[in-house]
Amino acid sequence: MRSDNSPVIGFASCPGRTYSLFMLEKFALWRHCHEKPCDIHTRSGTMILIGDSLHNFVDGVAISVAFNSSISLGIATSVAVIAHEVPRRQATSQFCWKTVTHDQELSG
Repeated sequence: MRSDNSPVIGFASCPGRTYSLFMLEKFALWRHCHEKPCDIHTRSGTMILIGDSLHNFVDGVAISVAFNSSISLGIATSVAVIAHEVPRRQATSQFCWKTVTHDQELSG
């Protein structure tokens, strides 16, 4: 049974959830190292690939559910997904490019 203040409680917990995910990312993807051939900080590419795959799957589910509901909602959801994918893809490709060029500098 829902209480009258459930949206308020859900909204009030958003900063805590956001902060906990931020801290998880900082601890899991900490990439600062002073040693050139660092074996500890090599997992970030794999983590980004897994997270990106999960993100794309959820985007596809959202689009399919929206189209199942109505064509106009599906089109609106597709436009929204495309709009948020462009900057995210740019950031991911820049990170991957930086990683590749950094690895080439170390090996060559």
